[in-house]
Amino acid sequence: MKPETNARKKVEALERRQAMLDLLIHFIKVHPEIVSDAVLYPLAGKTGLKFPSYALIVPNWKDDKAVLRLLKSGEDWINGMDFDDYYNMEHLVAEDVSRMSDKKLEKLLDRLCQEANPDEEE
Repeated sequence: MKPETNARKKVEALERRQAMLDLLIHFIKVHPEIVSDAVLYPLAGKTGLKFPSYALIVPNWKDDKAVLRLLKSGEDWINGMDFDDYYNMEHLVAEDVSRMSDKKLEKLLDRLCQEANPDEEE
């Protein structure tokens, strides 16, 4: 591979990573109350937002743009079901929550928490 091509591909990869970080930073600034319970969570080559025991927001790249995927994730799901069932369940909840309103996002996260902890009262 030509050095110029190799360098261009590296720069493009870093720009994609930067776009995902910029989107996550913007999301945190737009939803400060919702993300106050979340922690920054290191992932393979990325940083996500982990909500205690039940959800994870992961930056990703789809159709030439950065998106924030909402996934079911955590101990509450594992404790509530068989280990194999947890890994076989559908984890994707929303393909992109980056432009979701506070009200809609909060409702979605509350539903996930309730689904992961059906015996807990609100």
